[in-house]
Amino acid sequence: PLSLGKSSITKAILQQNAFIVYESLKMIIVVLKRVGKLLQDVDESETLGDRKAVSDAIQEAARQRLPDVQSLLSMRSKYDFYSTKSKNGMEVNHLVGNLVLETLTLY
Repeated sequence: PLSLGKSSITKAILQQNAFIVYESLKMIIVVLKRVGKLLQDVDESETLGDRKAVSDAIQEAARQRLPDVQSLLSMRSKYDFYSTKSKNGMEVNHLVGNLVLETLTLY
């Protein structure tokens, strides 16, 4: 949705509630996969004139709406797989940590 922008998504992934973080990361992953597919379609298009300009516009639009990589990197240390001091528990760290890694991979 257009009302869901960078600041809202960033706030969601930086929440203390691991469930909100988990669901927000799942949404970001879906968006990044769709953007990737769209970029692939643009790249393979034979009828599109200036593919680079279209690709750049899509990437810029995604950058403007998604959180900065630094926010995700800070989450990487917060949801450390091996932390024994976590108040969230190892299972939550593992689940959210996996999504953080997948999100960073798609960035």
